[in-house]
Amino acid sequence: MTNKGLSEDKFSELRRRAQVYLTGQSSDEPEVAVEDVRRLVHELNTYQVELELQNEDLRQAQEELELARQKYADLYEFAPVAYLTVTARGLIDEANLTAAEMLGVERRGLLGQPFSVFILPADQDIFYSHRQKLLETKNKQTCELRLQKQDGTIFHAQMGTVIRAEIDGQGGQFRAMLTDISPLKWAEEKLQEYSQALKIEVCKRTAELEEEKHKVEAASRAKSEFLAVMSHELRTPLNAILGFTFILRQAAGDFFTDDQQGYLAEIDKSGHHLLAMIQEMLDIARLERDTEPVGCQAFDLDRQLAQCVLACQEKYANMAMEVAFAKDKPVGIICADKDKILQVVENLLGNAFKFTPDGSLVALSAACKKEGAATWLQIAVTDNGVGIDAKDFARIFLPFEQVDSSSTREFGGVGMGLYKAKKIAELLGGRLELTSSLGQGSTFTFFLPVGVGYDCQGAPPR
Repeated sequence: MTNKGLSEDKFSELRRRAQVYLTGQSSDEPEVAVEDVRRLVHELNTYQVELELQNEDLRQAQEELELARQKYADLYEFAPVAYLTVTARGLIDEANLTAAEMLGVERRGLLGQPFSVFILPADQDIFYSHRQKLLETKNKQTCELRLQKQDGTIFHAQMGTVIRAEIDGQGGQFRAMLTDISPLKWAEEKLQEYSQALKIEVCKRTAELEEEKHKVEAASRAKSEFLAVMSHELRTPLNAILGFTFILRQAAGDFFTDDQQGYLAEIDKSGHHLLAMIQEMLDIARLERDTEPVGCQAFDLDRQLAQCVLACQEKYANMAMEVAFAKDKPVGIICADKDKILQVVENLLGNAFKFTPDGSLVALSAACKKEGAATWLQIAVTDNGVGIDAKDFARIFLPFEQVDSSSTREFGGVGMGLYKAKKIAELLGGRLELTSSLGQGSTFTFFLPVGVGYDCQGAPPR
């Protein structure tokens, strides 16, 4: 290794003497040992190589430093936000190219300018309050300002400020970062306008719908009143027809032939059918007008359901149907509106008998089920007929609707049975549900809350 303690003059002298010796030139200088000269030349060469390596390292370090400086300059100058350094006097001391472009001023013309000249007068108080809070807390602060470019263009900006690390902040110098949020503000304003317009439109449509609702309710009341009046008016002459038909049938054996007696029987049958339809229309009119009172009486549900089954069997005695009443666990006495419950059950049984082919089974069951803290009575009517498609579930509960209009011609009726049953169930605070699939039969379930004062076994609460 090179003897770094040797001076430059000494190295020069040794080198000169070594060159003289190696070239064979005569010299008056004292002779130098050959080994010493060779060692000295080797050390000089090593020293030169080390210097060259150090120079290469220095060049690489300088290149890396230049790349880092360029990278920093690019990040700073072309950052997506504007960077400014504001002095204690409020003057712009440093600014990147983004800041100059954002404010519409060349950078050299921007330096030394008061930052406040770019703030709208109406927002000056926001800026000074922001600056005061920054100096007091020494923490980063953020606010929104309206700035004005040199050409007069106004834009919204979000400003974040921090105290420079190399000063104590007492003098008021800080760094500012500006972001143009004008597109965001424009979008917010448009959204606000659309929201306001939507509110106005919603209020307008709500008023229109409310008006339409009143009209529909008025029309419904008028229809119900018309049905009630017409039903009463129709029953008067119909009762006279049925009365005189009864008198004629009493004397038919003496005055009428068998065919004529058959005609009277058909008149009587059709009259009673029409009377039942009129009564059903009256019931529906009362339900729709919400004038139907709800009663409450204690009665044995199982006994009443058994009587419904017998009555239905007698009514449809000409049909080869099997009907069963399941009472594995009797319900017992309940407190409710007996007549309305039986109306629902009779409608469901009649519907099952009418729309189930001969030879089928119709089952009636009743049970009480707990749903949370409430107890519900469930009366179900099940048949094994052709079933109902799921797409028709909602439609069959509408007035004057039937799955197949041909069934009306075959069995009669106007499609009000299920509608009436549903209205009664809702009037009693319950509901009517259907489960069915084509070819698998149907089950209509009447859910009813158990009357206050009685449980499902008929015993008053303790």
